[in-house]
Amino acid sequence: MAIVSDNLRIIINELNTSQTDFARRVGTSFGYINMVLNGRRVSISKTLALLIEEVFGYSADWLLKNKGQKMKNWFKSFVKENPDFIEILEKLDLSDQKLVIDFINSLNADEETKRRKRMPKYKNI
Repeated sequence: MAIVSDNLRIIINELNTSQTDFARRVGTSFGYINMVLNGRRVSISKTLALLIEEVFGYSADWLLKNKGQKMKNWFKSFVKENPDFIEILEKLDLSDQKLVIDFINSLNADEETKRRKRMPKYKNI
């Protein structure tokens, strides 16, 4: 299984961006990203994985090994991409701020836990 190429494809699709734009934003070439996506390179460097984590919030461990949470510091990336967010949040009253923060926390919940909750439970026979 090509974990890195599959996960990189997920990231690019979820970001709704092109391979060219993705490559530009992490400082590499379209050709390199394309080689990874098409299986001509089976992995990427830990440095590039950490850069993707910093820029887009996707966990380097998830990207490289499919382990842990998919999103690491997505909120930091979101705020960087939407600088007005904090200003808007500060204008809300405290109860509405709490609702927003609770919602954000629910989005960042461990995906494995969510998956387990959706799976049917079977009794041992």
